[in-house]
Amino acid sequence: MSAVYGEDGPSLYQIKFWSKQFKWGRESVEDDPRPGRPAEATNKAVCKKIKDLVLEERRIKISFIASELKISVDSVWNILHNVLGMNKVSARWVSQLLTNKNWKGIKFVSRIFLR
Repeated sequence: MSAVYGEDGPSLYQIKFWSKQFKWGRESVEDDPRPGRPAEATNKAVCKKIKDLVLEERRIKISFIASELKISVDSVWNILHNVLGMNKVSARWVSQLLTNKNWKGIKFVSRIFLR
């Protein structure tokens, strides 16, 4: 194994563990599904629900969205800002219209005018 994979190969302990698992009838080395909440709330279904809630009522609060969908306030904030690209302007959620490239251009032009 180490001749083929080198340092990236599985450890001896891991090989023994898989061997024992396969003897007991396991068919895959992938993790089994676990009960409980998902590890991350940022998935397409939740993003769509948040987007629909915001488009329905632009003055909605993050805490209200979090309580409706039963996810954390931080997750809602992350989805709104980083995934959906929305900002709160005048107590309303709006899509970000300018990209980073546009902002750099605005900064450059404003520095020229301020000279």
